[in-house]
Amino acid sequence: MNRWKGLSVVVAAAGLIGMGAVSLASAPPRQTPPPATVAAPAKTRLTIKKDTVIGIRLDQEVSSETARVEDRISAKVSRDVIVDGTTAIPAGARLEGMIVRVERPTPANPRGKLAIRFTSLLRPDNPRVALSTDVISREAADPAAGTLLDTNAFSTVAGGGARIPPPGRSGSVSGSPTPTPTPTPTPRLRDVRLLAGTPLTVHLTAPISVTIDRDSE
Repeated sequence: MNRWKGLSVVVAAAGLIGMGAVSLASAPPRQTPPPATVAAPAKTRLTIKKDTVIGIRLDQEVSSETARVEDRISAKVSRDVIVDGTTAIPAGARLEGMIVRVERPTPANPRGKLAIRFTSLLRPDNPRVALSTDVISREAADPAAGTLLDTNAFSTVAGGGARIPPPGRSGSVSGSPTPTPTPTPTPRLRDVRLLAGTPLTVHLTAPISVTIDRDSE
């Protein structure tokens, strides 16, 4: 009797183990949740108004001695341009443009002239943006060192006190030499030169729009 009872217990236990195995085999595989989606940065579009002033510094030296019209130039923005509390143009952004006028000095016009204009903006996170700016013109310093003056206009005869014109002057005493015309000094020619790093200001002549990442502010 005890032998049959023990056998029943063994059979029951085996049945439970078999049911557990079937249950495990029929359970669906555990699925891994998909990775969280990273939201794209929010974009903000800003309009920079006409007449906005942009401070810049030239990237290269420019001179009327070597420059040619349509030569390319560039400059870096020296301070942030803020619109509604947001940086629309960060310091370090680049402006590109060209030489639009060059005049070499001549004897008739001894002061060289140079004019440049910027036509595009490059932000670090933005494609090239076309812009319209005023022309920046510069002229060489006045080369004139001053007017030569004749300080010996009259001489005093010792002992007589009479004032007579010196030799060579109009109205001189009889027998004085014929007046010699004073030659006109040749003017000193000067080119205008803007060194790399020269600070300038650019004025927008039309509004522009830039798109920025809000998260970068």
